[in-house]
Amino acid sequence: MKVLDWGAGRGRLLQAAVDKWQNSTAEFIDYYAYDPDPKDREVCIGQIAITWPAEAENRWFGEFSSVRQFAAGSPFDRILLCNVLHEIPPAEWNARISDMHAVLSPSGYLLIMEDLKLPQGELAYPKGFLILDHGAVRLLFDDQNDILVTVQNNRLASYVIPYSRLHITPESRRRTLEHCRNVELDKIKEIRAGTDRTYVRGVDHLRAAMQFITAYLSLTD
Repeated sequence: MKVLDWGAGRGRLLQAAVDKWQNSTAEFIDYYAYDPDPKDREVCIGQIAITWPAEAENRWFGEFSSVRQFAAGSPFDRILLCNVLHEIPPAEWNARISDMHAVLSPSGYLLIMEDLKLPQGELAYPKGFLILDHGAVRLLFDDQNDILVTVQNNRLASYVIPYSRLHITPESRRRTLEHCRNVELDKIKEIRAGTDRTYVRGVDHLRAAMQFITAYLSLTD
C-alpha cells in the first residue's frame, strides 16, 4: 500500500509503524513523506532510512510539484493527515484538498486524524487554528454517509474519506465555518453558565474562544 504522509514532520507515524512491524514494515506500507516546512527534514529522512536506507532521500518531498510528478504514473493509495488539518487555513482548504485529490488513486482514501482537545494553543496561521469536529468534516466534504468517523475518549478523532468526496465548494466551506462558529459559541456560553472553575475547564474555554474567533474571521475571507 503506497502511503503519503502529508505534513510528515519528524516522521512519527512511520516510527509508530516500525515499532509495530519492526523489520517487516516495508511488507505492509510503501511510505513517502511530504512536508513544505524543511525544519524536520533530516530527522524524518533518518526515520525513513531505518526501513529504506538506500532510498530515504528520494522518499521525502519538500515541494508539492515533486509529489505530483512522482505520483503521475502511480498515485497513492492512502494520504495521511495527522494533526495537520487544523494547521491549514480555511482560505486554503480547497487548494490543498484539490492537491490531495490530484495524487490519490481513485480507489484511495484520505485519512485525517485530529486531537479535538489540543493540550496547548497554537497560532498555526494568522487567524489562529481550527479543529473540525465530525459534523464539520461531514459538511466540508458534503458527506453522503460514506465518510467513516471514529472518536476515542471524546478526543482522538479519525476520518476516512474516499477519493470521490475530495471536493470542496465555496458553499461547503461557508457551511463548515458557520457550524464551527456556532458550536464554539455554544461551548463558550455553556462554560460561562456553569460552576466548574477548574484549570481544565479554563483551557476548554480558551480553546473554544480561539476557535470561535478563527471561524468568525475566516468567514470574512
